[in-house]
Amino acid sequence: MKIKISDIKVGENRREIDESTVINLVKSIRDTGRGVKGEGLINPISINKSKRLIAGAHRLEACRRLGWDEIECTIMDIDGLRGELAEIDENLIRHNLNHIDEGEQLLRKKEIYEILYPETKQTNQGGAFRGNQHKKVVTAPVSVTTRTSDAGAVAQQKSFVEDTAEKMKIAPRTIRRKIQVAKNLTPEVKAIVKGRNIGERASEKLARIKEPEKQKKAAEKLAAGEPIEEPNSPKLSEKESNRMLKGIIAQLKRGPEDATIPASAFMQEYEAFAEETIRSITGYGREQYTAIYPSLSDSQRQKIKALNTDMLKAIRKINELQKGN
Repeated sequence: MKIKISDIKVGENRREIDESTVINLVKSIRDTGRGVKGEGLINPISINKSKRLIAGAHRLEACRRLGWDEIECTIMDIDGLRGELAEIDENLIRHNLNHIDEGEQLLRKKEIYEILYPETKQTNQGGAFRGNQHKKVVTAPVSVTTRTSDAGAVAQQKSFVEDTAEKMKIAPRTIRRKIQVAKNLTPEVKAIVKGRNIGERASEKLARIKEPEKQKKAAEKLAAGEPIEEPNSPKLSEKESNRMLKGIIAQLKRGPEDATIPASAFMQEYEAFAEETIRSITGYGREQYTAIYPSLSDSQRQKIKALNTDMLKAIRKINELQKGN
């Protein structure tokens, strides 16, 4: 159905509009003749019953620039937190979010997910104690963007990280790192990171600095092109050290046969690792990085070349191991 564009509410937490995307959409709509007649979109935008935008910010902006009064909409029967969750999912599937915005979106999504599905919250983070959590079978939580042929299907309980990693097709540890950066960086440091295009790995180092003032000074050094020292790892307590030692001894007693994993689990982990690696490498082709390349010294260029060569050698080694079997 058609809704007046002026009546559609856009949330404040949405990602910024990408100008090139809007321009391409305007051209595409005009080329199909829809920009003249206002006959509607091939793919309508999505709103909730309160006329809050869930998906389609760029399409909405393109139609506004074309002078449309109304736009074709699909009204989704989700409100409040579920509507916000769907809005975040829409933001995350786009590839032009910087790592700070992505981490903040994931952090907010985790908060909403654990409110909607409190049984998924870890006990050490405030969740209720559930006995043997690894054997408990519950109705699987389904996010608003998940399609399923059997809504009542019973499946193993999934945490937020497991569920999101599966949907985004990246490793769970990557989700955890992104959330940790979003939680630990101060707003002031986040502004420095975004404004000076400080990379994700460097941001992780900053996030490990607990004192806000030291974190800010380190961010300013990075922004000026100066290296920072790796923060010291926190010292383990005697109790934690003993627990870790017992775990290592128990693993050694079990022997190597218990360390094996099914081929399906290996493939899932390796695919997630590979996809995240490809995504990260591709990111270095963005303008924020290519603008730096001309200023690199010869030694820095050689270092990058050597690192790339080492990565290729590691990949060839994996291929050789498979051939050997």
